[in-house]
Amino acid sequence: MRGRASVFVLFVVMILTTTYSDNALAQNWTLGDAVISGGEIYALTENGTIVKMTLTWISEWTIKIPDRIHVLNLVPASDGVLLVGDEVLAKFSKDGDIIWAKNLSVNDAAVLPDGNVAFTSGKIVGVLDSNGNVLWTGRLTLGQINESLSSGSVQLTTITYIEKIIIVAGTASFSEDPRSHIFLAAISLNGTLNWAEVLSTGYYDRPEESSPLGGYAVVAGVYGGGSDAPWISDYFVLKVSLDGEIKWFNSYLCDREEDWDDFWSIKVLGLSCNEKMCALGTTTGAFVIDENGTPLAYLNTTGKVAEIVDGSLLVLSNGTLPKINPEQSAGAENCYIGRVSFSEMPVQVEIRPAGFSAPEVPVNVLVVQRTDGSGEEHSGFRPQSKKQWNNGGYFGIALLIAVILVVTLMLTKRES
Repeated sequence: MRGRASVFVLFVVMILTTTYSDNALAQNWTLGDAVISGGEIYALTENGTIVKMTLTWISEWTIKIPDRIHVLNLVPASDGVLLVGDEVLAKFSKDGDIIWAKNLSVNDAAVLPDGNVAFTSGKIVGVLDSNGNVLWTGRLTLGQINESLSSGSVQLTTITYIEKIIIVAGTASFSEDPRSHIFLAAISLNGTLNWAEVLSTGYYDRPEESSPLGGYAVVAGVYGGGSDAPWISDYFVLKVSLDGEIKWFNSYLCDREEDWDDFWSIKVLGLSCNEKMCALGTTTGAFVIDENGTPLAYLNTTGKVAEIVDGSLLVLSNGTLPKINPEQSAGAENCYIGRVSFSEMPVQVEIRPAGFSAPEVPVNVLVVQRTDGSGEEHSGFRPQSKKQWNNGGYFGIALLIAVILVVTLMLTKRES
């Protein structure tokens, strides 16, 4: 019996050691977003901190964003990361230092190879230089299609960059037509409109994410019955060339419980492609398709696909970032593919100069933790190695120690 008591105490000590080790904090983060940038992970936590980690989950630094800034998501950059917030767009270096911050609300952004930043905001598309200064902005406008459809409006939702071309996608809508249609456009780096097209599927279309795929752009979203028939809903993915040719346009119905309000509840949360395949993370699961749109795997894991790393998927799911091997999936047979019939609407599209300013905004960042051994302290935050736990952490430890003592005394008494 004495041996049992000793084993019990040793077991609990091991739990304490594991729970409160230097690297344990990484296991307790609840993540709101994550991207892979420059071969490293940048993660946004629920409490407004940005954490940089290696691909083996070793934390390099943690910084706290002011509470007044509502951070929406992160965008990868070769030399750091871009923070997209509510009325704030900010660039951080790979060391966690702020490079610039602008008072700017955007729907999506992409960092170009030269460090410039392309962005969309409503019907506006523009480019900032590497210092955050506005190079140009343009407003996309739709002309009249025919006598029954007057001029419409554009709402851009996603942007991507391919071979010196900016591809934007969003919705086009007309006052006489309740449905939303797919809007696609290619814009040169100096703001010239190369081409634009509006695609109608006969349903309500909602483009949400885009990514480059071997010299093409892939756009993914949801289409279905909208308010008229919300139970009709599928995911769609299309592949478009740099000259505007639609190579394929597919619908995907993967394994999920049907819901009467599906059109409004399902969503494409993330899209990541390499040269041979794309992975989509959605509210109902994740699935992988090849360059021709053929399903390869289905994963019963909901969330945003942050990146394809060495053939595995990093999926931001329920606040965590697991690495999942698609070969261990439920199988591609759980996804049904269909060809989407569509027509191109004969609409005139123009890009006009937009008066747009991006004033600087002060962002005071608090350094919570660095692993460079500098011991730097800012505004009451200390490096993690000093083990600054809150009162709740101390109370939990004290309670656990009390339980250990009581159980140990009981076991010792029973032995005697």
